Amino acid sequence: KKIAVGLGELLLVGKGYDLPVGLIDIRDDISHEYGCIPDSACCPEITLLAKGSGLSKDTSYVLYCMKGVQSKDAAEELREAGFDAV
Repeated sequence: KKIAVGLGELLLVGKGYDLPVGLIDIRDDISHEYGCIPDSACCPEITLLAKGSGLSKDTSYVLYCMKGVQSKDAAEELREAGFDAV
């Protein structure tokens, strides 16, 4: 099951809309505290991969970092493990 998520939908996360999307900031805690997308979870890449068994396969995950390189790699690993992640 693939869920396409557009920018408009991401902007609705945390505004009372129940969307099957998990928004995850894979930067470190300090970077997340300095500034992040509202209602995103802070879960650095290593932690995210270690906790992969705790993620729901019924949810699509949007990962982000500062430049997109680390989040792209982490999303690829999650997809290989059977998760819907971009």
